[in-house]
Amino acid sequence: MALQPLPAAGADSGTWTSHPVLAALPRALTATLAATPVSYLHTLKGAKVTVLAFGRYAHFAGCTDKELAAVTPALLHIEALVYQADLYYEALQQGQRLEGADYRQGIEQVLAVHGLHVPAVVRHVEELEEYFEQETAIVRGRVAPDEEMLRKVTRLRSSDLRLLLGVAQRLLGRVPARAVERVLDPWLALVEIREDIRTYHEDQRDGSYNTMDLYVRTYGPAEGVRRLRGEQQTLLERLLAEWMSASRAESARLWHLFAPSRPARLLALLPWRITHRYARERLRRDLLPRDPQPVLTMPPTMPPLAEVPTRQ
Repeated sequence: MALQPLPAAGADSGTWTSHPVLAALPRALTATLAATPVSYLHTLKGAKVTVLAFGRYAHFAGCTDKELAAVTPALLHIEALVYQADLYYEALQQGQRLEGADYRQGIEQVLAVHGLHVPAVVRHVEELEEYFEQETAIVRGRVAPDEEMLRKVTRLRSSDLRLLLGVAQRLLGRVPARAVERVLDPWLALVEIREDIRTYHEDQRDGSYNTMDLYVRTYGPAEGVRRLRGEQQTLLERLLAEWMSASRAESARLWHLFAPSRPARLLALLPWRITHRYARERLRRDLLPRDPQPVLTMPPTMPPLAEVPTRQ
C-alpha cells in the first residue's frame, strides 16, 4: 500500500498529524505495535542503522530527505525487530538463550499492514533469517565454511538494508530499480568486509563472527589474507563496472554513498571520464583498509547448547 504523495515543495503541510504521509504511518502501525514489542535497547540499536547509516542508501535510490523522514517510523520499527533477532542469535552463539518475541512474525506483520507482504520483500526477510542461522552454525562450529559459503554469508549480512530499501521505496509508491541492487551488492559486501577487518582483533578475542578471522582459520594467515584481498579486489572491480553501466541519473546518485549531499551533487555534475580516477581511488581508500596483522589462535571453547530450532 503506497502512501499518499508528499505536498509540493514549499507547501504548508500543517501539523505533522495532518501530513498525508506522516499521518498514515501511525494509523497503519497501531494494529501491530502491541503484537510486535521491542525494547528501548532494540530501538536504539535500530536507530544506528535507520538514522545514522541508511540515508546514504536511500538517497542513492532516489529518496529525498523529506521522503526518508516520512517512512522512517516504519523502518525504525523493522530494524529494531532485526536487532531483537541479532541479540537473540548472539546469545545463542555464546551458549545462552534469550526469551523474546518472534522477530520474523513481527516484521511480517508490519509488512502486511502496509500491503507489502509480497515475495519480492519477504525474500529479504528469508535471507536475513538464513544469515542468522548460517552465522550461528559457523560460530558454533557445526559447519566448516569454505570460500563460497563465506562469500554468501557476507552478502546475506546486509539483508536488513535491502529489506529497508525495498520497504521504503514501495511505501513511496516506487518499484526498486534493478540497477540499484546491482550496485549495492558489491558495495555492501565491501563494507561488511571492511568493518570485519577493522574489528578483527576484538572479534577474535570475543569469539564473534569475523570474515577475516574465518579466512585466516580456513586457509592460514598468509593465504587467508591473500584470498580475502582478492575477493575485495573482485568486488571493487564489479562495483566500478556497475557504476559505469548505470544510467546518468543513477551514476550521479552513486556519489551519495560516500560523499555528503553537497559534494555529491557537485561531483555528479562532472563527466564520468573526469571523476572515474577519483572514484576508484576514493573507493579504494574507503573500502579497502589496511589489514591488521593476522594472528592464528585456537577458537574459543563454546559451552554446550542444543541445536537452534529451524523454522518449519
